[in-house]
Amino acid sequence: MSDINEDLINKVRKFDPLTFVGVGLIFIFLIFCFIYNLTVRWWLMVPIAIASVVLLNKRKNESSGIEKQVCIYGKWVIIGIFIIRDIVISHKIAAILDFFQ
Repeated sequence: MSDINEDLINKVRKFDPLTFVGVGLIFIFLIFCFIYNLTVRWWLMVPIAIASVVLLNKRKNESSGIEKQVCIYGKWVIIGIFIIRDIVISHKIAAILDFFQ
């Protein structure tokens, strides 16, 4: 079992730095999604999401194996989170507009 874990760790260590940056941007986007006390502006979150998708898409075409899978799934995760955040914001705006009518 430890050989499998060590093999996986060695494969992750061989990832390109751009893959780590792309995945890191996904985590930053997630952290910003859950900060309610601090208003994170949409103009800040859109470039983070776009940069993550661009980096992961670029690395997807240049990598193979587990790194390629991380790039593929990471790209779809950030797209999904982006869409869900947009839906939540749209719902909040609609609720505010309904309150004033």
